[in-house]
Amino acid sequence: MAERRLSPADAAWLYSEWEKNNQTVSSLMWLDREIDPGLFTSIVQERIVDKYPTFSQRLRPSRNPLYLPHWENDPEFDIGNHIEVLQLETGTKEELRALVSEQRSQLLDRERPLWKMYVFQGYNGDTTAIHSRIQHSIADGWALVRLVLSLCDDSETVDRPTTIDKPRRRKRDIVGRATAPVVDIVRSPIDFVQETL
Repeated sequence: MAERRLSPADAAWLYSEWEKNNQTVSSLMWLDREIDPGLFTSIVQERIVDKYPTFSQRLRPSRNPLYLPHWENDPEFDIGNHIEVLQLETGTKEELRALVSEQRSQLLDRERPLWKMYVFQGYNGDTTAIHSRIQHSIADGWALVRLVLSLCDDSETVDRPTTIDKPRRRKRDIVGRATAPVVDIVRSPIDFVQETL
């Protein structure tokens, strides 16, 4: 199997990271109840790690210094290194904010796959907050949001907004919009000549 290398853009995110310039993307999600950590871990394994190989791979430098780093399976991958369960003492927003701020300042371990999740039990009494972090070379903020949302089950009790189908455009409208710039280009010199005469 061929090595899968970082793209130049993703390598830029990796190389621009150092102790005072953390290139980690984060999300914070609140749930309406406490969750079972074992169940959460199995859901992350099934819906993220098993589905996206990068989440069980680590980056390795190339032997050739002209090549970008490549992904390799982490032979010691343990999902327990990537999901940390914490019991909040006071459960307040201030306590959560302080912990997330501290976590955000820490670089991810480059010897392991570049992601981590913190499960905060006891937030606001009896709910859970989940802080997810991923190195920007793996995914951007929108991709992280999609990943985190993939951990949630659909609920039939949720009110869903009604959707309205967009009206179909007629072919003539599409052709008219496509040719309008060309017509304008041709018309502009003609208008200019007529105005100057």
